[in-house]
Amino acid sequence: MSKNASINEFLLFLKDLALENPTFPFGEKEGKDRIYHELVHIGVKDEDREVNLSKQVSMLTPNFSMNSEYASPLAAPHSTFNNWIQNYAQSRNTRVFIEDDKEWSYFCQFTSRNKRARATHEHLKVYIPLDAKHIEFGVKQIFDFLDANDISHISKVGSEIRFDNVVIRLANPNDVDQLINFVKTSRYIQEGLIEPNPFAFSRDNIALACDGSQSYNGTVANLINLYIAHHKKEKTLNKISVEDFYEYVNELYTQQFLTHTSDLLEKTLDWISLKEERNFREILRLIIKAHNKDFNYQDFLGHYAESSGRIILNDRTVLNTKRLLIECLKALNEKYGSDVALNNMRSFYYTGNEDCITRDFNLRDRIVESGFRKDLHAILEQSHLTYDQFVDNILSQYHVDLEKGRQK
Repeated sequence: MSKNASINEFLLFLKDLALENPTFPFGEKEGKDRIYHELVHIGVKDEDREVNLSKQVSMLTPNFSMNSEYASPLAAPHSTFNNWIQNYAQSRNTRVFIEDDKEWSYFCQFTSRNKRARATHEHLKVYIPLDAKHIEFGVKQIFDFLDANDISHISKVGSEIRFDNVVIRLANPNDVDQLINFVKTSRYIQEGLIEPNPFAFSRDNIALACDGSQSYNGTVANLINLYIAHHKKEKTLNKISVEDFYEYVNELYTQQFLTHTSDLLEKTLDWISLKEERNFREILRLIIKAHNKDFNYQDFLGHYAESSGRIILNDRTVLNTKRLLIECLKALNEKYGSDVALNNMRSFYYTGNEDCITRDFNLRDRIVESGFRKDLHAILEQSHLTYDQFVDNILSQYHVDLEKGRQK
């Protein structure tokens, strides 16, 4: 079924619900909660809705003893949750646990011991929904892959079978590429994939989002709740459709954030604080963009970069940055020797002092106008290298010997 057909079917289901239950409080929290429950179960088989992975008897044999320090009293001795905990009990790269807080016992948490992903709240969220038959071993395949490749992440698996039951938060677009390519090549995971959220952007049948400290799916449910309540109040439920919904959302966005002629969102969605308003605005923009049939993966990464303030690098930018750095080092080396060349470029990177760069070959203007420091900072951040490590790597990669170029 196409995304639009799936969205339309869902909205018409809610229209019928509103007609059959005229006193149901759409527009209020109870309405949002009901919509959210139905939303996350799109594509889930009826028999899978009764599954509880925190209690369901595991189908796999644990790798380690039940006496593991990570074994959780919140999970049954041989539950799927507890089996995952035991299987990673001695992993060097992955920690698996259940929060002591009972409100969080719904989730089995998977986090890399590599803390890079914890250094930011701006994550790329990857949803890999699996049915009841495939989720236990499928999840193990996914996190074995992340573990083996030391990919930093903050992730969780819910106890229910839903289209958001496996959520992986990553901080590096290259890690997203690796993970999706792995999922594409796993026949077992492909067999168990549930239809992704039709309201989200999907790549290779995997839904992606970036929502900061808020919930993309929760925001969708809130918008639908307002939409149904609007048509119920206006007695125009017969107008409900996918096209009408997105017209409503676009108008809501325009009035709230562009013309400032309405504060409906601020009044109705009581979970939005002033601190979260920008985050919510970006989620709303992404919901609108995801419905555009021409919106692609590069557009999605562009949205992530814009909303999070991060730079998304392409191969050409990386190559040009390396070449410009080498050219500057060589030119400084010719005039002043390798020590000055290395110290000046290091100083320019950290301070932005343009006097560190020679004017020869118009290098000073070229390096300042090119956004060199910004691009280099992004490269170091995404490659997890220090400045000195990066310079050593490219000098070796391009076989540059600064001492040989020095003038006597």
